[in-house]
Amino acid sequence: MKNNQILLLAGVIVLITVVSFGLTNPTGKVIKKDSPTTISVTPTTLKQGSVLLIKVMPGSKGAETKVTLYKKNGLRVGEQKEYCNNYVGRSCMCDKECEKNKGYTVKYSSTILSPGEYYASVIDRLTEEKVKTPFIITENTKYTR
Repeated sequence: MKNNQILLLAGVIVLITVVSFGLTNPTGKVIKKDSPTTISVTPTTLKQGSVLLIKVMPGSKGAETKVTLYKKNGLRVGEQKEYCNNYVGRSCMCDKECEKNKGYTVKYSSTILSPGEYYASVIDRLTEEKVKTPFIITENTKYTR
């Protein structure tokens, strides 16, 4: 009878340990979390007519390939498409090749943009929301409107 109690107690301890540490799912999904898409611009302040580099790092569910530019007030002023090495429809789904390349970069000439505050955005497929990054265009005497 004592052996049965010890065996039962050991089984309960093992069960509690397995549930506590999330060992019921051996695929690694417990450790891996969904990651959102990120977007950044270089430089963050540039003269009118300069080239803006927009870097998109698709999250775990991918990102829309269209990068859209807006004035600070939300008025859309432009868009640019760039594709990851592997994409499905309008979504960039990062495969091993795309991960190796660290996302994708969009080049945008700021010639048509007047001086002011703007932001670039892309849709994250995980949240289906805009991911934004701000930038500023300063006046360049070569480009007067």
